[in-house]
Amino acid sequence: MYASVDPLNAQASKVYFSIVRRLNEYPMYGQYSKYLRIDLKLSSFDGILEQEKPYMTLRLLDPEGRLLFPSSQFMKQINSSDSGNDDGLMFQSPLGKASYISGWTLVGLAEEDRLQTAAQGSKRFIWMLAAISTLLPTSLIFVMLRSYNYRIRRLSRHMEKAKNEKFDLIVLREGKDEIGGLIRSYNRMVAQIESLINDVYKLEIQQKDMELERIRAEMKLLQSQVNPHFLFNTLNALLVVSAKNGYTEVTGIIRNLSQLLRRMLSWTDAAVTLQDELHFTEMYLKIEKFRFSDRFDYLFHIEEEAASCLVPKMCIQPLVENACKHGLQAVKGQRVIRIEARRTDTYLHVQVEDNGKGMDEDRLNEIRRMMNGSLDSDENVGMRNVYKRLRLHYGERVDFYIDSRPDEGTRVSFRIPALSADEGGRRNVLGAAGG
Repeated sequence: MYASVDPLNAQASKVYFSIVRRLNEYPMYGQYSKYLRIDLKLSSFDGILEQEKPYMTLRLLDPEGRLLFPSSQFMKQINSSDSGNDDGLMFQSPLGKASYISGWTLVGLAEEDRLQTAAQGSKRFIWMLAAISTLLPTSLIFVMLRSYNYRIRRLSRHMEKAKNEKFDLIVLREGKDEIGGLIRSYNRMVAQIESLINDVYKLEIQQKDMELERIRAEMKLLQSQVNPHFLFNTLNALLVVSAKNGYTEVTGIIRNLSQLLRRMLSWTDAAVTLQDELHFTEMYLKIEKFRFSDRFDYLFHIEEEAASCLVPKMCIQPLVENACKHGLQAVKGQRVIRIEARRTDTYLHVQVEDNGKGMDEDRLNEIRRMMNGSLDSDENVGMRNVYKRLRLHYGERVDFYIDSRPDEGTRVSFRIPALSADEGGRRNVLGAAGG
């Protein structure tokens, strides 16, 4: 060590610690002695040691036990500690094994008041850390429990309402936890229940409407049967007179008309085979042919598989009558009606077509509105009755179509489930007809 003395300012003098090492790495320059000296200012050590342990006084001792930067106060404290005074604790630790610090010792003197100050600071830090560690989780738990409690109470209230058949959706932010999942499931359940209730309500209304239509049809039938005997007796009298006078053609027409009226007034069988229904329809067509003479003709194209299918009684003749009345009446040339029927796998297709005057698009839309009940009218009663009775028998499984163009005729067709007596169809049709 050496001191750098300032002659003008003694207090500015500095003490240095020097490390000197001989260099032998360059033998070619053997005539020279080579040394490396590193000067370290001892006051820098003092600052570093003070910052290292704020609650202790640290000093360095050389191999002879002398302080590298002497302090009389520090030596007194060391001597006091060595003599058994408990005002402080002294710690000693040898430094590294390098040759230039060999034998050096780091001496630390911990004063009681400084230890207590450091302990108080640590205690305050520990208490602060404990408070934060307690209050922060507690606050988070409180917020979470408050949200849980609020949502559970809302869910409970809505479930109580559901017991009283009041289904309201829970309108709030559900969250992504288990409670949120319960609320979402409840809302989905309520939506499904509402949908089912609406479906059942609509179905009940439809059933009531169908029942009302059935009752009205039965009332009309009863009204038409009030006194049919007078009409039958009159027709029988005309039949006898025509037969006596040799009016063969008139006799056949009167016989067909009598059978036609009896069948129209007899509803013992609500379902008949398509073949029977077409036989009944042909009676009516023969009467119309008598009216129009040679200017009227009719054609049947019936597939064999379709003839045995069951159909509601009086579902084709009103369509033919409607065609004769509204479609063929104004035709001056040949009048023709075509009736076709075919069966697919599960459906029966029936079509009645005429070559009459047809209809424009506006009139066609008007008739379609009358068919679905959105327009009241006394026209086309027979066709509307057929459509309503088909709906009463088969519900939504009925397809009913009307197509027409001016001067190109009109085509009315419907599609119903294909049922036969062998397949239990009569029971199904009668059951549907009974409401």
